[in-house]
Amino acid sequence: MKTVVIICSAHRHQPSPVSYSVLLGHELRRAGYRVVLVTRLPAPGAEGLNNRCFPTWRVRDVPAIARAVAAEQPDEVFLHYVPQIFNRYGVTPVPILLAWWLRRLGVPLTLSVHEAYMPLGVKPSWTLLGVIHRAMLESILPAVQAVLTSTEVLGRSMRRWRWWAPDDVTPIPVGCNIVPAKVSARERAKIRRSLGVAKDGLLLTFFGSLHPSKLVSWVFDALEALGDQPVRLAMIGVTEADLARRADLLPQFRSLSDRISVLGFLEEDEASRYLSATDLFLLPLDDGLTVRRGSLMAGLAHGLPVAGTWSGDTESVLLNSGAISLTPVEDRQAFVDNVARLAADPAERARLGAAGRELYQRRFDWRAIAQQFQGIIERRNAGAVDRVEERVVQHV
Repeated sequence: MKTVVIICSAHRHQPSPVSYSVLLGHELRRAGYRVVLVTRLPAPGAEGLNNRCFPTWRVRDVPAIARAVAAEQPDEVFLHYVPQIFNRYGVTPVPILLAWWLRRLGVPLTLSVHEAYMPLGVKPSWTLLGVIHRAMLESILPAVQAVLTSTEVLGRSMRRWRWWAPDDVTPIPVGCNIVPAKVSARERAKIRRSLGVAKDGLLLTFFGSLHPSKLVSWVFDALEALGDQPVRLAMIGVTEADLARRADLLPQFRSLSDRISVLGFLEEDEASRYLSATDLFLLPLDDGLTVRRGSLMAGLAHGLPVAGTWSGDTESVLLNSGAISLTPVEDRQAFVDNVARLAADPAERARLGAAGRELYQRRFDWRAIAQQFQGIIERRNAGAVDRVEERVVQHV
């Protein structure tokens, strides 16, 4: 039985990377691998996996973590990389030292890059962090044998940065970290009543943080444009305190607050239940929808009609799928008009929801993602066998 180690150092308040690791681990285990999950704290839902915990990830902890990984005698190690999972600002030598220490111990290491660095040019502090994050990543790349990226756009960047081995860079999309709950029609109706949705009303949902890439003001514009129609907006993953800190959003939010339910951060099962009560999922992004967006995957996995935006970064598998209703990132009014059109067309919403669920199950569910990871593992092992046989032939 082959052993796979997945390393994810995310904090408790960063559940998504840990959930990703757990769900991937379970699929690899079902495929016949022995999976070891190395985390900071015990990972929720990791029953059946070998979960090794290291509460601190400081420079002095690196040798012990690396030796523990090597002691598992892994056939492959995947190191999840998002700068901020190592500490609040993502500035630390730990991932660099860990990668090089594992290389020194002869451990086969693949870097799984979900986000490379903070966006440059948004504000000075972010640009400074982004420059440091990029330097960190460039220091790690020579220590690893392969790189996985969450999008093709990021993959192209990694191929340029890893110019000596561009063929070892493989884009693999992000799956949905929220397993869809089974919700009866009666429970769905109860959830909608709790949100104040009228019997003939429409529930719009925004899911995720108030990251600057999320065009939340467009969501508010769409709600406002629907006028006196019986429409409510649920915001999952957002608190009123978050909105209070956004001076650009606060006046518009206050004017619409009687039509908005701010639900805050919800546990995965509860979030799934609210998503299941949704009529239309809104996700306008300033860089367009891409397959790295866990919020998009949540909408598709739950069979929700998604209204979003597209850009030059949007992959063709999304753009040409016919499963998502997309408008250009440059056209605010087009998004607002699109939401109004979908709000008035239940048949089209039903078609989009069914097509989105089928697209997710075919291309983005955890079984499909795990199969791509299996391909990486098997190719690596086949290459190792070929190298051993070549050395034997040369010796003879």
